Amino acid sequence: MSHETTLAEAIETIRAAAEQMDHDDRFKLNFEEYPKLNEDDLSEWEAWLQKQPGLGTYRIPNDIRMVYSVSGGFLFQWQYLAAKPHVVSGSAELVTILSLYQRDDEAGKPVSAIYDSPRPFDVISDDEYVGIEFSQEGKIVLVHIDDAEKTKVALALNPVQYLCSLAEYRAIYGWQALFVSEKKNSPANSQSLRNQVKQLFGNKGLIP
Repeated sequence: MSHETTLAEAIETIRAAAEQMDHDDRFKLNFEEYPKLNEDDLSEWEAWLQKQPGLGTYRIPNDIRMVYSVSGGFLFQWQYLAAKPHVVSGSAELVTILSLYQRDDEAGKPVSAIYDSPRPFDVISDDEYVGIEFSQEGKIVLVHIDDAEKTKVALALNPVQYLCSLAEYRAIYGWQALFVSEKKNSPANSQSLRNQVKQLFGNKGLIP
């Protein structure tokens, strides 16, 4: 989406797309969203993190605060069945702030392990996700990881830009490839994806 598009507008685009699919028999949809966090909630999370060993001065990055102040996380998975045998699909799972910092299966690990490896931010499938690399200097980098292909590439997006782009492309599978840092975006591929999204969802929320 354009730089003028706000994060709130992007999340609303995702909600509207989900509602549209839910009333269209050509789509199979799985959508769920968790409540957004207010400033008190975020301050409580930050205070909890600062009590963890090795995180005494930790501050939640502004981009992450912005994301979770608009949506507490969501699951957005769909298939366009009318395109058989080549079914078009989309998949995104913005994790909750709890899962971002410590999943249920990590109860025995120190939270400071966030510095050791990318933290899943958007889970695309069992083998593929977009993660956040945290640094002790407070910088964060988004990386696309495909465990099946054993690849990890940086994305030229911050978390807010990522969700705005996710909304523009309605989480259609493969859209992240347009924003790989090591190569320039392909206008042809970008337009192809835009056209595919436009065919499915119309002009609402799209950039001309």
